[in-house]
Amino acid sequence: MTPPALLLVDLQQDFLQRSGMEPHPGALVEAAARWLESHRRRGLPIAHLHTRVFREPDQRMPHWKDRALWAAEAGTPGALPPPELSPLPHEPVFEKSGFLPRDPSPLAAWAGAQPGGVVLAGAMTHACVQFTAAVLASHGVRVHLAEGACGSDRPHLAAAALAWMESRGILRLSPDAPTAPARFTAPAPTAPRAATAPDIHRALQQWADLLDARQEDIALTLTAEIRKPASLARQEAGWAARLIRQVLTHHASALLQRTSPAGTVRRTPLGRIAILTPWNNPCGIPAGRIAAALAYGNTAVWKPSPRTPRTARLLLDLARQAGIPEGCLDPAEGGPREALRLIEDPATRAVVFTGSLENGREVLAAAAARMLPCQLELGGNNPAVVLDDADVRLAAREIAAGAFTFAGQRCTATRRAIATSGILPRFRDALQAEMARWRPRPPEDPECLLGPVIDTAAAARIDSLLKRAVLGGAHVTRCHTADARALGPGGTAPALVENALPDSEIIQEESFGPVLVIQEAKDKEEAFVLANGTRQGLAASLFSSSSGHWEQFQAAVEAAILKWNQSTAGPLDGAPFGGWKHSGWGGAEQAEADVLFFTRLQTLTHPPL
Repeated sequence: MTPPALLLVDLQQDFLQRSGMEPHPGALVEAAARWLESHRRRGLPIAHLHTRVFREPDQRMPHWKDRALWAAEAGTPGALPPPELSPLPHEPVFEKSGFLPRDPSPLAAWAGAQPGGVVLAGAMTHACVQFTAAVLASHGVRVHLAEGACGSDRPHLAAAALAWMESRGILRLSPDAPTAPARFTAPAPTAPRAATAPDIHRALQQWADLLDARQEDIALTLTAEIRKPASLARQEAGWAARLIRQVLTHHASALLQRTSPAGTVRRTPLGRIAILTPWNNPCGIPAGRIAAALAYGNTAVWKPSPRTPRTARLLLDLARQAGIPEGCLDPAEGGPREALRLIEDPATRAVVFTGSLENGREVLAAAAARMLPCQLELGGNNPAVVLDDADVRLAAREIAAGAFTFAGQRCTATRRAIATSGILPRFRDALQAEMARWRPRPPEDPECLLGPVIDTAAAARIDSLLKRAVLGGAHVTRCHTADARALGPGGTAPALVENALPDSEIIQEESFGPVLVIQEAKDKEEAFVLANGTRQGLAASLFSSSSGHWEQFQAAVEAAILKWNQSTAGPLDGAPFGGWKHSGWGGAEQAEADVLFFTRLQTLTHPPL
């Protein structure tokens, strides 16, 4: 198959520097630069599409004129791309003053001459990237989007644009995708068929028992498939069984029907639930979400991560052995495109998703188009506040465990340690001493808590994030680099980051790796402000010996899960789990929250007697 040519759209300084750009401009430029370097190395065709506006004649788009906006003005630095994305002399540059060139035929002719089609990388997915993709597709060009290299300052509009393009065959292309990925071969879903409550509850209890009995097999599969440390893999299998039993316990006490002066008020099932689960907890999260959907009378179609086919097959086999039939629980397979098709299926009545904010926006846009209830569990950027009166050794131990267990690949991992000035030197010393325990090991090692990250692409992403932090003025200390290298692909040395600016990428974006940022606060009040200083709001912890400080922390910090003298990381047994702000949507999951999402209220009235 002939590789596609590369077209870079509006990757210019004025657009990249707009507030609210997702992904962060540094990550967007780096991703586009990787595509560009790869195409140049292989001698593949490359072109650039740039916006350029002039004072005379003023041909700006009407909405720019209405807002008195000038951007990408000819002759200004803002019209230039970053140096790493600058065109070479032989690479054609097409120009425009709006969404598209006034005469798109030269661009369409160049694209039409590429036998492999064109892959787009660019700024403003919701605008110029989408318009360019549409006009090229209308000229018969096969168009792809460069995964990770398309950004927007209107991410909610970008999510809708991506869904629209996906529906018209304009698909994302990953440079890191394996040539022959493992497949979870799922049979076609059968007709939805909810089981009766006693039958399904017995089957769920049996499923939990089988998960306990097969804990070692599950752990071996998790370690082989996602490189989860063996001890943590066993814990996940046990956690999955506990989640199922907790669903049954809370169902038994749920108020599902009551009488009122108007008649009877009852909770009824929604119908078929699309359950989309991630790779990092491929046993626990599916078990809990599937169990909750079925316990409250729904059916489920489960699409696991394509990274975990063996774990998915084992989990489904155990469900069948437990007596959960086809039609009650059916599997689906595939990536983002298949997820969107599942959401668009008329039989789907609600959507459950756990994953990244970027993918969550697309799920939400697709669900909103059909007015479907949608429950999203998204990322965390979780702070731990260390006040002057904290037990410094306890704080260092808990924060290191929260940051580095499973190489930081948990949504509840501690990402930021915010220490007040009076304790910061002692906390830094205690944390550096604690780092001796966090030596990367092979995931099969019984002592391993910090193994490799999921793959080489994740390792490269984390390394690049840290390099950009250094360029931005931060100080980065990598620990145990030789041990990390000895792990081979995916081996990533844990990192401590200091002196980063509050609005920098390393603080604002979830690293999803073994990275801990240390921030200094002059006092308790500033520490609480810094804790709230990101768009996420999943978990936060306080280290202090004062109950008064704990009460103030509860009142000030915007996160769904607050902990006192504990790591932010880890599951919550018997309690709701969900994020505030950009960490969640549609309500929490687990415990008493399940009945609120997986059922809907119905009132039955009757004539007075």
